[in-house]
Amino acid sequence: MAFSQERRNIMDSIITIDQETSVKTNSIHNHNNPFDVSLFEDNAKIKRIPLFAYDEDEFGVGNQTKLNKYSGLYNESLNEVLQCRPIADTYKLVPHQDLFSEQAKILAQTDLPKQNIRVEDKLVNGGLQAQRTIYYDDLSIPVSNSRDIVKARIDVFNSVDTSWAFQVFSGAYRNLCRNTLVFGGEKSYHQKKKHTLNLSPSAMVQKAGLGLSMWHHQKDLMLNWRKIQVTDQQFADMLKETICTKKSKSAEVGINPINETKMNYLLGLFEEEKKELGSTLWGCYNALTHWSSHTDYKVERYNEETKKLETISGGRTNANKPNVERQRADVVRELLTSNAWQSLEMASA
Repeated sequence: MAFSQERRNIMDSIITIDQETSVKTNSIHNHNNPFDVSLFEDNAKIKRIPLFAYDEDEFGVGNQTKLNKYSGLYNESLNEVLQCRPIADTYKLVPHQDLFSEQAKILAQTDLPKQNIRVEDKLVNGGLQAQRTIYYDDLSIPVSNSRDIVKARIDVFNSVDTSWAFQVFSGAYRNLCRNTLVFGGEKSYHQKKKHTLNLSPSAMVQKAGLGLSMWHHQKDLMLNWRKIQVTDQQFADMLKETICTKKSKSAEVGINPINETKMNYLLGLFEEEKKELGSTLWGCYNALTHWSSHTDYKVERYNEETKKLETISGGRTNANKPNVERQRADVVRELLTSNAWQSLEMASA
């Protein structure tokens, strides 16, 4: 049997199980105990199950053949077979409850605070994807005033169906506007890896905890950004060199078109941030993290050409929010290591 035919039969063998998942598409549990994995235990204990390819001969007689290289997924918590793509034997399945139980044990052995923490657990797409965020309220930095507080956090992303790479992030959270602050370079910890058989989630989680224990180094960085003055044109030029450039194969060599909608949206966010933070690099940065954290937000911006006030959308609906937020955070993280951003940082030197 050819691979394409085999894969199609695998999909058929899953799709013919006419069953809807009982767990909500997106479920959230807020608490303050890292050892509490009840959301995952009660809704998404996932394990592998055998898959069978189904064929009919010329007389219409059906035959089932067990597939040795692939498996399906079964939710023990809800007694359901999950609707997902076939999972190869080379894929390392890391159950959500095991992962976050191990994370709790590792963090308990670090110097990170054990009190005044908040935990937000999420299940996405019926339990196929999961995220845990831990906020450390005692690890905080006032950046510009008593209301503009930045707090430390750790995020862990996991999936059981190949849709997400395993990802660990330690960084910060701006309480005033609820932006997730994304950092690049060596001053924070961020790593993502595919679920190959040599994946070591425990080692990555441990490094994230250690990285967060040194997060106070971010303080000087943020305070410096607060002092750097940036004009609208400088911010626009930086965007043109980074995330607002469309990659086009048909464009002339060295010339790529600009995504004007994204450009105007980010400039609109910068105008909003300037009201609180001024025309600063800190304001630029928060415009970017607002874009990555609030995917369904809308801004109003005056159009010089039409002489009208226009409403510009962030471009995504809540249905795609978890995936889009994660992807945009990666984009911002890469931008912060770009020459264009570093040029703005050096402008005050």
